[in-house]
Amino acid sequence: MDFFSIFKELAEFVFFLIQQGMQIDEHTVPDLSVGKLWGTFWKEINGDEKFGPRTKHPHNFPDYFSQSVSNPVDAWVYPDAALGEFRLWLRTVYLPENFPNYLRNKVGQGFFPPSKAEILLEAITSQKQIKSS
Repeated sequence: MDFFSIFKELAEFVFFLIQQGMQIDEHTVPDLSVGKLWGTFWKEINGDEKFGPRTKHPHNFPDYFSQSVSNPVDAWVYPDAALGEFRLWLRTVYLPENFPNYLRNKVGQGFFPPSKAEILLEAITSQKQIKSS
């Protein structure tokens, strides 16, 4: 059985955010936010039974991230059979319902100004409309 990781699946999304001017660093990478919420959803839909069991895989943070002191960390990886479900959930649940909160939290922590959060949300909305057409 082959598996996918949240980190790798978010690469295109993170690249899009960088193109929109979001600074990605040890304080601002949405994979942990996405991973926690997807893990909760996975349990709600009985993902192990529906798609096959998820498993842990070692993940290493870059040396210049403060999180690297805990390397390697165990990160969940999910059966490829669930990849379509993940992508649908990301577009229809995470982005409209959770990503705005993620941005608000980053603004509240001082990682970027409210105007940048508005620009990012508008870019995400526009991007979603393009992909839906």
